[in-house]
Amino acid sequence: MKYTTHLLQHFRPVIGLEVHAQLSTAQKLFSPSHHRASAPENTLLSPFDLSIPGSLPILNLACIKKAIIAASILSCKINDESRFERKHYFYPDLPSGYQITQNRWPIAGRGALHFGPQKISEINRIQLETDTGKSKAETEEEEEEEALGSAVNIDYNRAGAPLIEIVFEPDLTSAEDAGEAVYTLQRLLKHVGVCDGKFEMGSLRCDLNVSIFEGDDDAPIPPLEELGNRVEVKNLNSIRAIVAAAKYEFDRQVKVVEGGGVVSQETRTFDKKKLVSIPMRKKETSTDYRFLIDPDIPPLVLSQTKDLDVEALLAGVPELPEQAKKRLADEYGLKPNICEILISDPVEMKLFEDAVKAASASAPTVTPPQPPYPQNVVEYTTKLLCNDIFALKNEKAGEPHKINSRQLADTVTTLAAGDINMRMAKDIITIVFKRWEKNDDTEVLTLIKEQGLQIMKNPEELQELCQSVISDEAFESDLQVWIDGDKKLRKKLEKFFFGKVMAKSRGLADAGRLREALVVVLDSSSSRNR
Repeated sequence: MKYTTHLLQHFRPVIGLEVHAQLSTAQKLFSPSHHRASAPENTLLSPFDLSIPGSLPILNLACIKKAIIAASILSCKINDESRFERKHYFYPDLPSGYQITQNRWPIAGRGALHFGPQKISEINRIQLETDTGKSKAETEEEEEEEALGSAVNIDYNRAGAPLIEIVFEPDLTSAEDAGEAVYTLQRLLKHVGVCDGKFEMGSLRCDLNVSIFEGDDDAPIPPLEELGNRVEVKNLNSIRAIVAAAKYEFDRQVKVVEGGGVVSQETRTFDKKKLVSIPMRKKETSTDYRFLIDPDIPPLVLSQTKDLDVEALLAGVPELPEQAKKRLADEYGLKPNICEILISDPVEMKLFEDAVKAASASAPTVTPPQPPYPQNVVEYTTKLLCNDIFALKNEKAGEPHKINSRQLADTVTTLAAGDINMRMAKDIITIVFKRWEKNDDTEVLTLIKEQGLQIMKNPEELQELCQSVISDEAFESDLQVWIDGDKKLRKKLEKFFFGKVMAKSRGLADAGRLREALVVVLDSSSSRNR
């Protein structure tokens, strides 16, 4: 992307990322309170979350483990000793008047994020910190006017929730690269279970630091002191917003400089509807925050932390997305687009693999053999998961999974055996989802019998069904035409009768065997009527 201005000057942006990822742990960083976005307001709180005098922090070891895993997959140096600090600032959703963070002594530093075709962004540090509460306007109109001083409600559920802040070096030179880098990071953190990556739920948020410099497309980024003033755009919650905000802020700064002005060093917010950034406040410095070591929290020394074995923890880190993508293609013969879908959600990928393995163990033998898994099992599992299950799950986003691997495997096994067809399989999946909402974990095989969702394959049963249709007085003339007709006319009437019989079976008849039974019955009727 070229960033050429209307004048003779040629400007380029410099973008640095600060990504806040909420850790996927049951409890908060320093309190036993749970945290989840769907909870009723102000119901997940402890005295420490509200900064009640006398309450003290208790460090959650699960959060430390998640931060270490994040540092590992981003090739960061994990520091054996780190310290927690108080970052002071006033905001209504920050009960204590300070945030607990690790600005000067982070848990990890000096890493890198690889993204796109041979692109890289260096990581300065990864620090553990607590989240704030959440300001909520009563109406959408008030939310739009919040910056003008409208009253808001405060939900403290999120206060104290565990975060890692991943601070990148200012080394990106296009809005598209910023978006692609955050997308890659989102996928990585989600894949290894560090963060669920849900922008829409506030689990992942991004701040952009944008400045400009004058230079050709291949010119290196100059030292920080030679760049224009840095502007921070806060709390971007989608890849689209990140790209749009970076583009707008670059254009705005160029216009300021072209007009003979100087870009103010400030913090701005981004209006997603108008696609413009809006000033919030003058950019603070570290002095403004009055950082000091938290006197209630001792230094975190990993090698001396009880129940923490860093080597064992890192040995259990799952494969990364690109490795998983290659393995899925090699092991299951999946196409690249299907692999991409599966690796986007580790829960779905595990469901797929567990279901395929379980179904393959009991599926009918496929000839020729297709090790390690029968191809029809892989194909049926993929179709049901990527089409029907995803569609049903998306109807109620954010809820837990509503089907387990055993239920999916039983559906696939029955489908592979020819006892049900794909339409029936879809009906079964839908019923399983509905019953899950009623805490009904019915086995699929029981469900098939209960609902009568089983293909009719018995030749005698199919012949009786055919006979009942062609013996109907309504089709007497059609049957006589078939008896007296030529080969071409008979073929046409066979299709007609096939449709009538299939309809009477409610689609439960095996198509191939139904055709065979129909020919037998029609031939028999022809013989009797000659």
